[in-house]
Amino acid sequence: MKEYKNNEELIDYLISKNVIVNDRELALKNIEKYSYYSIINGYKAVFKDENSNYNANTSFEEIFALYEFDKNIKAIFLKYTLEIEVIIKSLMSNTLAEEYGVEDYLKLENFDDNANEELVNVFIEKIEKEIDTNNMNLLNCEKEIITLENNIKSSFYGKRSLAEIEEDIINIDYQIDDFKKKLKAGELAREMMKKSYLEIRDDFGPELNEKLLKKYNAICNKEYNNILGSAGL
Repeated sequence: MKEYKNNEELIDYLISKNVIVNDRELALKNIEKYSYYSIINGYKAVFKDENSNYNANTSFEEIFALYEFDKNIKAIFLKYTLEIEVIIKSLMSNTLAEEYGVEDYLKLENFDDNANEELVNVFIEKIEKEIDTNNMNLLNCEKEIITLENNIKSSFYGKRSLAEIEEDIINIDYQIDDFKKKLKAGELAREMMKKSYLEIRDDFGPELNEKLLKKYNAICNKEYNNILGSAGL
């Protein structure tokens, strides 16, 4: 079992392994912020020889520079991957809505004839169940908000001091704000669930795939010759 070392001891351990630490205070700050194991364990192999010893003149700053480079690369990829995801979702949802309408995108007959009917039905039922659950949660939140508001109106005037009543009102107001936040989050979840209807990528059929291809090519300078929604169902 490995022995626990605090950050100072970890720096000393690196130095004992012939790693140069040019700025001890800065190294301690970086370890405290990002953790020793994230910086060192993930990148030390690049700086070691075949005997697992650090190469001559290896410094903590070099290892940290590699860690930061990798971290920044990941951030760039994540940023543009999310951007691409939003664009693709928008293209697919708009194409589906245009083809089948805002209300009819979950009708079984709008799926490809080769789609597995049982799987399609299970998928649709699962989404509808999630929507029903979210609606119930929203309803419960609304009821609790009403109950709290009624408690404010029926505070114990004449039975308790004004200071106590005011304190109760402040606490209840905090609770109401909390429930309103939950209600708002639930409404957002419900809207996102509805939008997920438009993200069904399975077995769109040749005609719909052709429409998707035209829209992809419109923004990709015709770099793609064939795009299929999916073939999962």
